Amino acid sequence: MLNLILNLNIPKNLKNKIDIKKMKSNLIQTLKKHEFSSNAELNLHLVSKIEICALNRKWRKKNEITDVLSFGQVQVPNEKIRQLGDIFICFKQAKKQAMENSYTLQKEINFLACHGLEHLLGKHHS
Repeated sequence: MLNLILNLNIPKNLKNKIDIKKMKSNLIQTLKKHEFSSNAELNLHLVSKIEICALNRKWRKKNEITDVLSFGQVQVPNEKIRQLGDIFICFKQAKKQAMENSYTLQKEINFLACHGLEHLLGKHHS
């Protein structure tokens, strides 16, 4: 059975805006969709525009805000729990995109989390 350990780094003032159980359920469905069957651990961070811009500038050499960034972990052979990596979501950018697309904030953040996870699983834009 697939088990996901989800470590969250969410500012206290945003915790009540996100349904963590729903997000975890969507992430598990994404793992299953990609036939992932190992136990896994994932770190998810909701960050500010300043933080996401700094990460984007450092790692992608793009001095701009983005909605989501993913950083994978080096895999250790025979590890019982696969460390997937880190997903960073810009809360204000997610909120803006939700409004532009007439989505709920929850739906947009879930989409971005799953999109980031797909990148960690090796799926990339075509």
